[in-house]
Amino acid sequence: MILYKVMELSVSERDMIYEFYQNRLGIWEPFWFFDFQERKWIDQHLGYGDGLETTFDLPGDGTIAAVYVDGVVNANYTPSDGTGEGGADQIIFDTPPIANSLLTADFTGLLRIKGRFKDDKLTEEITTKDLVNFSVSILELKTASYPVPPYLRDVNDNIITGVDGMPIERVGG
Repeated sequence: MILYKVMELSVSERDMIYEFYQNRLGIWEPFWFFDFQERKWIDQHLGYGDGLETTFDLPGDGTIAAVYVDGVVNANYTPSDGTGEGGADQIIFDTPPIANSLLTADFTGLLRIKGRFKDDKLTEEITTKDLVNFSVSILELKTASYPVPPYLRDVNDNIITGVDGMPIERVGG
C-alpha cells in the first residue's frame, strides 16, 4: 500500500483530486500514476519474449540506460514515447525476442505504477479557511506476466482482480 499525504492543498486542488476519485468510482477502477521521486531503477521487468511480439511497455518515464534479453545487453531497439497502454513509453525491438526470454531494463526517471484507491472514502482536514490537508491510500496492483494462467476477465478483456489487487484465477472450464 502506498500512502500519499498531501499537506495544505487549496480547495480547488482538493476538488480536482476528489473529481478524479469520483471518476474512478472510488476503489473500483484502476489507474496509472508515477512515483513522485526520480530514481535510478535497475532490472525492471518488461515481460517475456514470445518469438513474435517486438513492442513492450516500459515501467517508467525517463532515460533508458540499458535493455536486457535474458540478462544480456541488447541495443537493437527503438524507444517510442507515450505509445503504450495508458500513455506508457515503449521499446520496439528490431527482431522479436525468442520465446520465454526475460526482458528487463535499467532507467533513470519516474516509476509508472498501476494502482487503485484503497478506501471508498477520502480523508481531509481543514486547516484554515482556504487550505486542506488530504490523505490518499493507493494499493499497487501487480500485473501478470507471460505465460499467464487463465484469469477471469471483464467485457473489455481486462483481468479481474480481488480486493488484494491480485488476479483472480479461473477454476474449472
